[in-house]
Amino acid sequence: MRVLICNVRLASLGLLLGLASGCTADISGPDRADAVATFGPGGSGAGSSGAGPGSAPAGASAGPRPLQRLTREAYERTVQDLLHLAERPASALPDDGRNLGYGFVEAGSVSEVDASALQTSAEALARQAVTAGLSSLMSCTPEGANEVTCIDSFIRSFGRRAFRRALTEQEVLDLQALFTTARTDGKLSVQDSVRVLLEGILQAPQFLYQRERSTPDTVGAGGLERLTSDELASRLSYLMWRSMPDEALFAAVDAGRLSTPEDMAREAGRLLTDSRSQDTLVDFVAQWFHLPLSDVGALRSAASAETEAFVRSILSGDGRLDSLLAAPVNFVNETLAPIYGVAGITGTSMQKVNSNPAQRFGLLTQVNFLGTFADGAQSHPVKRGNVATLRWIDGSARLRLRALRRGRSLPRRGGQQAHRRHRQDPGFGRHGRHLRRRGRLDAGDRE
Repeated sequence: MRVLICNVRLASLGLLLGLASGCTADISGPDRADAVATFGPGGSGAGSSGAGPGSAPAGASAGPRPLQRLTREAYERTVQDLLHLAERPASALPDDGRNLGYGFVEAGSVSEVDASALQTSAEALARQAVTAGLSSLMSCTPEGANEVTCIDSFIRSFGRRAFRRALTEQEVLDLQALFTTARTDGKLSVQDSVRVLLEGILQAPQFLYQRERSTPDTVGAGGLERLTSDELASRLSYLMWRSMPDEALFAAVDAGRLSTPEDMAREAGRLLTDSRSQDTLVDFVAQWFHLPLSDVGALRSAASAETEAFVRSILSGDGRLDSLLAAPVNFVNETLAPIYGVAGITGTSMQKVNSNPAQRFGLLTQVNFLGTFADGAQSHPVKRGNVATLRWIDGSARLRLRALRRGRSLPRRGGQQAHRRHRQDPGFGRHGRHLRRRGRLDAGDRE
């Protein structure tokens, strides 16, 4: 299989369209650029009950859809958009773990500590929202004879945004009962009863989880399930923004304008023009290479800031993967400049400088990557090579898998011997061959 150098922007658009649409793709050919994705299964539909775009090919299999809880990042971004907060709140939720199979961040099961943190966060957010005034949450005034009608309208409109779909009548009745209980049994004011209502919504599984419900109307041929337009909108927004759909995306669903591949492409393109999509891609690259983005400590903060500035410069430039891995530029401030041997840099803001391509180039030669995969005060080529292989090249894993499938053991080269030769000759091995192809190493280069 030949290595393809992809355009990050176009590859991201294709990835997002494919995943958000629940597509099936044939990538069995030798050239992945020839992969054909088909949106499945469907028919046209309008509104939140509409079917997903396209139709499923014969024999298609989509696999199970796991029940996913919002990550900490997605939770904070969602409540900011849902409650119209000026700044993203700092929740009390614990950090998410990493998926052992893919290495990307995901929310785990809810422990007792997590449940307590979710309750504490919901109470604080609800209190903050009602303190700002009910007029910021609802378009009507729940007073006198208008109270019941206004609260019912609020439950349906706010609940639709919180649950990312229209509420069922049973859900509306349950939330009305919660408000009534707080109002009558608890003898609370309208404002405090709305606060209790918000606490309930922010702790509801329908809010905390990206749940895709199965109904007889969504099951197609072969048992494959169509995604509703609401579910497609949710997949799009959380994949690109890590947050809930915006009003324009909700409007597209309600108007039946999210039921064809062209509709999906239009909305995906709109979402990609928003700065939040670039935030997501920066975080994707950081997770891909297991790079921390931290503001703790001057050096760690500067190294993280360089990673973010460098990735953003690639995304706003040619957007190519080979530029991400080989662009001879760095972003430095007065903390990083001495490490890179750059003089004349003052201040904490990041400044772009050209680097010597014979010494360093791309993301894998920057302080954040080198420092993260080091061993105390010493470098650690094994750690760096391992993460580069697993997260980028992954050739040895595929080779070993093919060998195991054929029932043969994979021959191993002596590790110490290979390490000594690599220290003597940087051009030794697969990485050296790659660098020579790119013109980065001459035959006489040494460390």
